[in-house]
Amino acid sequence: MKGFLFVTFTPMEFYKGTKCEPSKVKITAQVQDRDNVKYVLLFARFKSMTSQRTGKWTNIPMETIGAGTYIHDLSSDEILEDAFFQTSWVEFQIVATSQSGRELGRTDIFKGKLKMLECVPTPTPTSANVKP
Repeated sequence: MKGFLFVTFTPMEFYKGTKCEPSKVKITAQVQDRDNVKYVLLFARFKSMTSQRTGKWTNIPMETIGAGTYIHDLSSDEILEDAFFQTSWVEFQIVATSQSGRELGRTDIFKGKLKMLECVPTPTPTSANVKP
């Protein structure tokens, strides 16, 4: 993980869309060279669990919370080609750059660790549809 002290993500499984929880994954990264890093970008794509098919890479800026730490709450609808994947892996990589765009760090691609599950909401019983 050149240029990074750590990368974490939680939970390791999340649901597609917003109707099932959890619907987001918190990704946190801490850079080594916090004085020179200006931008940290999260690249993410879908990867089929049953074939070699992958989606297009999506690039998302991460937000700094200080001390060289960056975060992003990733949801499935932020990633390109969301409509083509129901249950899949989400592969991601994080890149840190200087103000001029010079690369200061790049993680390996995280593969087979973050799973997006299809959301199948179950109706919540209400007094209108519950019979004694």
